[in-house]
Amino acid sequence: MASNQDVVGKIVIINGSVFVQRDGKSVPANHGSELRQGDFVVTGPNGKAGIAMLDQTRLSIGEKASMKIDHANYSPAEKSGSMTVSFIKGAFMFITGQIAHLNGGNMKVRTASATIGIR
Repeated sequence: MASNQDVVGKIVIINGSVFVQRDGKSVPANHGSELRQGDFVVTGPNGKAGIAMLDQTRLSIGEKASMKIDHANYSPAEKSGSMTVSFIKGAFMFITGQIAHLNGGNMKVRTASATIGIR
């Protein structure tokens, strides 16, 4: 199981103002910024971010958005993992990675409300 200190993903695309909030502190994000359980990613009025999780899940958030990585762990050797992310506000898109395909894989996405399009 991943601890709150383990890296669970990275910011791989960044445009405009993007911040990572951890332990009550907000710092500007950069390409390659590491993400851990409990981190928030927040974008400003002109901000957008692309996130790659360890299981190859891809998350994208638009401007004026906020999301939290509630929980994430992935063990390819054990073929197990789980992930919970909360999209608090704004537009987002995600493409599931290996966790969604594992036997017993457990992936949860929390939203206050949502309009969903499936392709």
